[in-house]
Amino acid sequence: MKIRIVTLKQAIELVKAHEPLFIWEIIEQLESCVYNRKIRNETNPNDGLSDELKNQQLNLINTLDTDKIIEKLGAFSDEVLVYEGETKLKELILDKTIVIINGDLVVEQSIKDNYDDDCLFIVLGNVKVESIVTYSWMFISGNLTCENVTICDSSSNKTMFVCGNMRSKTILENGHSIIVGGKLNVEDIYYISKYSVQDENGFIEANSKTPIQEILNEDQSYMNLDKALDYLDKGGTKFTV
Repeated sequence: MKIRIVTLKQAIELVKAHEPLFIWEIIEQLESCVYNRKIRNETNPNDGLSDELKNQQLNLINTLDTDKIIEKLGAFSDEVLVYEGETKLKELILDKTIVIINGDLVVEQSIKDNYDDDCLFIVLGNVKVESIVTYSWMFISGNLTCENVTICDSSSNKTMFVCGNMRSKTILENGHSIIVGGKLNVEDIYYISKYSVQDENGFIEANSKTPIQEILNEDQSYMNLDKALDYLDKGGTKFTV
């Protein structure tokens, strides 16, 4: 595994070369995220890093082969991080970053991203992971296998796109969307938005009306995200009744 920095133009060319199903949605979000990042950096210029510090932190990542991306690498104004080749990690936490995995991805534990409008995760290949927690935009050009739970939560109706097939033991949706180009295979699905999850055959009906009590909010009406994440971190596997 090797990480490199690319420009927006190079990132778009990389995506086009793979010709994924939702190619124009991916490119649109790449451009949007980079634009949002420019605005943020113009407003808070101290968020940016000098070229010297960028290189130092990038070298540190590649030397240590760390599982986590250093947060300040997300302060680049017109650049994207690319993992080259098949990537195997224990955990992947995306914080204020635009990341492309150019190859298949295997994560032992969880993939988690950030609420920010300039957080974007693209995998040009297949993904196998224990659990996913997403608040932002996520694109997978191949198949997604999630052994435990996929938790999707955003206040601005962001979307997870899976171009191939998707399998997840459980899906919990809270103001987010999941669009699967192939077939969705899920045991239990709970959502608050009726038309939020779909695959090649159309919209998917929820088969679980209520999350388990451990992850409900105070009035027992909706899933509480913090409780759900705490339950997941403690090894929880049964999320609905």
